[in-house]
Amino acid sequence: FKESLMQCAIVLLVLNLDFYFTKAFADSVSRENEKIEASIRITHSIAKHIVAFEIDDAQAILESAEGLPLELADTLERILINLNQYKPYLPQSCFQSDNSDDGSTLTSTVSTRVP
Repeated sequence: FKESLMQCAIVLLVLNLDFYFTKAFADSVSRENEKIEASIRITHSIAKHIVAFEIDDAQAILESAEGLPLELADTLERILINLNQYKPYLPQSCFQSDNSDDGSTLTSTVSTRVP
């Protein structure tokens, strides 16, 4: 009787440990997914401002962003620094507002590629 009781206890222990390890893993994956989604939202917002050459607004969003991966924040920071440096040399037509919120309309000229 003691052996069967011990085997039952071992099975219950294994099942409980499996449940807690699986739950901890699922919770960790959920937290990582939330971080990724937040990073995507922040990056999307910054990119919208970059496309419109609203560098100061993009910089403000980047500075207030929390949880953005360091590598991504550094890359976006470098892009904003470069845009600030190039801004005086770009034609004024680059800074005209498009007023389309979806970004589907581009006002630039696309050259034909020759193979």
